[in-house]
Amino acid sequence: MDSSADPRRAYANQNRHAARAGGQSPLALELGLRLLDHLEGLRIDPARILVLGGGAGLLRAPLAEQFPRAALIYADPVPAQLARMPRASRLQRWLGATQEPLRLACRPTALPLRNGSIDLLIALGMLGWEAPDPVFAEARRVLSADGLLLFNALGPDTLKEWRAALAHARPGIDPLGTSLAHLPDMHDIADAAAHAGLASPVVDMEQLTVHYPDLRLLLADLRCEGGGNALLARPRGLMTPRQHARLLASVEAGRTSQGLPVTLEAIYGHAWNTRPLVDNAGRPVIPIRAAPPRA
Repeated sequence: MDSSADPRRAYANQNRHAARAGGQSPLALELGLRLLDHLEGLRIDPARILVLGGGAGLLRAPLAEQFPRAALIYADPVPAQLARMPRASRLQRWLGATQEPLRLACRPTALPLRNGSIDLLIALGMLGWEAPDPVFAEARRVLSADGLLLFNALGPDTLKEWRAALAHARPGIDPLGTSLAHLPDMHDIADAAAHAGLASPVVDMEQLTVHYPDLRLLLADLRCEGGGNALLARPRGLMTPRQHARLLASVEAGRTSQGLPVTLEAIYGHAWNTRPLVDNAGRPVIPIRAAPPRA
């Protein structure tokens, strides 16, 4: 079976389920907060922050707290996620207690932003639906000189407990809508970042085990993250009652005293953009700063 995925189909799945289920799952928030921990020790004071894939306002509060002077931009290929982002009240806006982020509905490979206009770019889970190379190339284009790219992704060991169960129920079923066997490896991600011209890529990984009380809650989280088969060669029909019964039996066979275990291979990384500044026409720009006053 063709293991390549159709990003448009994956985003359509996300859009449908986000409008119905209420936005991103707690799992996406947890992985995002763990990603922000990687900013510790990095010297950065961004004026403009772009968040890719956090359309419902993921990480908005911690980013506003850590960088209160920065302008926030949220870009997401799922319009229903952007529509669910809470808006500041009139009182909050009047007091200046919160800043309304700019919302952009677009794919991460075609950002409607000027070259060098972003100081910190945070990509949340984009590498499961888009190839790393064009995502990193577009990130490098919009990052300012010495701008920072921060990203997370799910690695190939994600949901490893479920492959056999799903394959036993019906070949071709894929809970994340892309080929679990071809989720990007951390070393391939680092190579893609370097190939895009980003400097000093640092990528690490941790394995997390989440226990779900039942299959229904697991599927709800997966659907918020784009669950629904988006493989180009996906089966077009529904599961039969017998296939569904086999799936439930295989899933329940893995239950422990804590519930149904789910393994996540969480990949985190960052890289710098050290290229010279260029304008939108590609011409080099030499920054001129005022000289410090004489003593």
